[in-house]
Amino acid sequence: MLFRSFGERRRARGVAILTSLAVALALAGPAMADTPPPHAQRRLRVATYNLYLGADLTPLLDKSGLELIDAAATAWAARQGHRLQDPGEAIADLIVEERPHLVGLQEVALWQTAPLTNPAALTTRFDFLQLLLDELDERGARYETAVENPHLVAALPVSTRKLVRFTERNAIIARTDLDEETFAVSAPVSITFRARVPVTINGQPFAITRGYAIVDAQFRGKWIRFATAHLEAYSDLIRKLQAQELVAALASSQYDVILSGDLNSYREWAGDSHATFTAAGYTDVWTETMPGAPGYTASFGDDLVGPPSELDHTVDYVMRSSGGTLDGVDDEGELIGHEVDDRTSTGWWLSDHAGIAVTVQIVKV
Repeated sequence: MLFRSFGERRRARGVAILTSLAVALALAGPAMADTPPPHAQRRLRVATYNLYLGADLTPLLDKSGLELIDAAATAWAARQGHRLQDPGEAIADLIVEERPHLVGLQEVALWQTAPLTNPAALTTRFDFLQLLLDELDERGARYETAVENPHLVAALPVSTRKLVRFTERNAIIARTDLDEETFAVSAPVSITFRARVPVTINGQPFAITRGYAIVDAQFRGKWIRFATAHLEAYSDLIRKLQAQELVAALASSQYDVILSGDLNSYREWAGDSHATFTAAGYTDVWTETMPGAPGYTASFGDDLVGPPSELDHTVDYVMRSSGGTLDGVDDEGELIGHEVDDRTSTGWWLSDHAGIAVTVQIVKV
């Protein structure tokens, strides 16, 4: 994947967290024509975006028989109730505006159907990852999937004839319109957390699983590790264990780390996932660069029709490892995706989350 610095940053809109990284490079030998002097600051933009799977699946838990079929049919109808193309088009517009180099995505839904008599004969009805890439391509924005992290798969009947198969994923997409000397990504990693929530569906044990994805990225000779994750929402204990697992995994990085994602934790929750990362030496870039500004990212509700006033807490973050080369840039953060104009043409919010934009720079090598 190839990257290059891009022009002036326009005001971000969409359900995303966008981060700019300025990289000060110490280069050996004479500088190339397109390479700034060693003391120059370089900026790398990254984003995090919870795309929203499109339906509330919690009513499926602890149900069986006809009740389960009814609940699954309701969830599938809710997914189809939102015009499938609209969110992808609107989100693609936002990415084109911001042109981040790396985008961490959560709740990247894949919905497929099949006849009950032949469950293997799957037809893809909604693939948010491919839809987003296609919409970006139509706009001339070249992105590819750097790593895909499918961490939850379930198939349930929605009628006496049809079943729906749902796959929840995290993913990282990367720009491909830049030369390798400017930007490249490598070493993709996809992990499902060991800590998971046990439930019962249709009388059978099942586990709600979450995961994370990682890539290493080189920008003008400087390497960083970029991760995106989605932590458990419905169990404090499991979420904390997942945060500890991810801290341990990222601790082995030889590079400075940028973590993006939906941590499902408030900043003020002592001992929860956000606190786990700060205790491990991570800096919350929003509070670093925008002290006193709340930056709420959640939530518009499952129906995606709520007013902006419903945003009253934060669960989506960009965090950076401390003590290395990364530093936040004051006053370079903003809440995004919370204005009426951010909605789709049919009036829905793009996700049940808003996002945050911030700037980070690498200040030493």
